[in-house]
Amino acid sequence: LEPTTWYEFEVAAINYNGLGPPGPPSEPILTLGGGGGGGGTGVRRRRSTQGASALKAEREAVEAAAAKEAIALRNVELSAEAIARWPRDFALRFNRAPTDDDRARSTALRDEERMQRTLVHDHALSVIARIDAEVGLARKEQAVADAMMRKWEADWRALMGRAPSEADRVADARHAALAERCAKPGDDLRRLMRRRRRAVKAEAAAMAELGAHVGGEVTL
Repeated sequence: LEPTTWYEFEVAAINYNGLGPPGPPSEPILTLGGGGGGGGTGVRRRRSTQGASALKAEREAVEAAAAKEAIALRNVELSAEAIARWPRDFALRFNRAPTDDDRARSTALRDEERMQRTLVHDHALSVIARIDAEVGLARKEQAVADAMMRKWEADWRALMGRAPSEADRVADARHAALAERCAKPGDDLRRLMRRRRRAVKAEAAAMAELGAHVGGEVTL
C-alpha cells in the first residue's frame, strides 16, 4: 500500500466452485505516511449520508420546479397551436379566408390570445422559480463540498500531526478532487445568476405585454 493514500477494501469468498461476488466496500481508510515508524492505524473516514440527504431535498425541489416549467411551456405551445389553427377552422366553417375584421370580431380568437399572454407570463415565472431552485442546490453543494474539505484537513492533521503544506495538497489526489468539487458550485452560481437576470427581464416583458393588452381592453 502507498503511504498517505485512501483505500477501500472488498471481501470475496473463494472455494472449489470459484470466486464469489465481492461484498460492499469498507469505509475508506487513509494509510500512514512513510518514515513514521512501524505499526499504527490509518485514519478511517466514515461515509456520511448527511450531505447526500440534504442534497436530496434540494434536487427534488429542482425536479419539481423543472416539471412545473415543462407544464407551463406545454400550455404556451398548446395555446399557440390553437391560435395557428383558427384561420383554418374559420375557412372550413365559412368557406373563405378570414379578413382582419373577422379576426377583430372573433371572441374565441381574442380570448385565446389573451390566454396565451397569461400563459407566457406564467411560464416566465416558472423559469425564474426553476433557476431559484437550482441556485439553492448549488449553494447547498457548495456548503457540502466545503465541509468535506474541512474534514480532509482534519484527517490530515490527525494522521500527520501537522497542517498540510501546499505540496501535500498538490500531491494528494483526494484533495484535488475536493478542490474541483468546491470550485464547481461557484461556477454554477455565476452562470445561474446570469440566467436569472435574463429570466427576470423576460418576465418583465411578458408582464408589460399582458398589462398593455389588459389596459387597452379596459379602456375600450
